[in-house]
Amino acid sequence: MRPALSEAVVHRVTVWPLQIPLRWRVCHASAQRTVSDPIVVELELTNGVTGYGEAVPRSYLTGETAESVDVAISMDLVPAISTLRASTFSEALEAAERLPWLDHNEEPMPSARAAVELALLDAVMRTFRRTMNDVVQWMELTAFGTPGSMDHIRFSGLLATEDASLLMRQLRKLYWRGFKDVILKVGMPGDAERLEKVWAYLKKPLRGGRMSLRLDANGRWSAGAARKWFAQCSHMTIAAWEQPLSRGDEDDLPEFREFLKIPLIHDESLTNAEDAQRLV
Repeated sequence: MRPALSEAVVHRVTVWPLQIPLRWRVCHASAQRTVSDPIVVELELTNGVTGYGEAVPRSYLTGETAESVDVAISMDLVPAISTLRASTFSEALEAAERLPWLDHNEEPMPSARAAVELALLDAVMRTFRRTMNDVVQWMELTAFGTPGSMDHIRFSGLLATEDASLLMRQLRKLYWRGFKDVILKVGMPGDAERLEKVWAYLKKPLRGGRMSLRLDANGRWSAGAARKWFAQCSHMTIAAWEQPLSRGDEDDLPEFREFLKIPLIHDESLTNAEDAQRLV
């Protein structure tokens, strides 16, 4: 008997590992890339509806690779959703929430889970003709839905290159295209020169509050090295510093934060719920 259109039953899951060439090399303190390698999950229901999800695994963030994500989806996540038979939107969301966070080796798999969860949500929202507003209301996260959410999405422009001339070309494009927030990757040779160039170009809008500049060190330095480096740019208007210290050096953050007088943003140090509890 063919399922009704309002019933969500998983029929097929296809994993597409992609290799998308980049126009220029992306560099930061943790890695260099000439290709983008997202994992796209295509999830088809027996009613013919298809949903898509995506994740970009980064070994220096979650320990996952494109290969490990592919294995985790096949061995751990596909079996978890293969028995899905949801006749209501709530049942489908409950199934998405039950997706495992650990793989068969008891290792975290947040990227793999994210790709499958997004594909499942996409398919069930199409099946039951619902939107993300319905999802966040079901999760009681009303601030993320209408009317609590922002009317517009803010995008940050990323500067991630060791080449000072390329960096300035990218910066000029971001400025003239109207980007208000810029992130500069630091923790690489030649940081001082690149930062001075960015500061000289954006000094007026940064001091006037019309733009913001954030630094991302990707956990490059110890507390002592970071203090010495940041003292050289104390005269600049910096909105925040992302992951200044290595993962595992969080005990140095309170003193470092007092020295900086600007907000700190966790990245590599915050990859799961246990990290959040530890950092709090």
